[in-house]
Amino acid sequence: MMIVGYADGVTRIFNIATGKMITTLSSGYIKEEDRLPITSLRYISFRCFNLHRWKPIPYGKASNILITCGVDGTVSHWQATNGKCLHTAKLGFDLLSLDYNMDGKLDLS
Repeated sequence: MMIVGYADGVTRIFNIATGKMITTLSSGYIKEEDRLPITSLRYISFRCFNLHRWKPIPYGKASNILITCGVDGTVSHWQATNGKCLHTAKLGFDLLSLDYNMDGKLDLS
């Protein structure tokens, strides 16, 4: 699987072996003409990762989770295997990067 954030504000997931697009992820509440570039993404593929403040999955357990952020100040939390948006937050300032601390907390800049 290859995950790419685009300048049109959409994240696309591809099958590396075939080169075919598997799914497209975009926030439904942002109009297409208002979308700004995806600037960073992180993928978590293991099960026992506790996402402390990001708990849309019961008990904070997660697998195949994708977090994206963009210039529009939006952070989105996705289930990468089915493309479902689990949580979106509009923070009100430009976001250029994101990552996780060892304790599972999300760092944004």
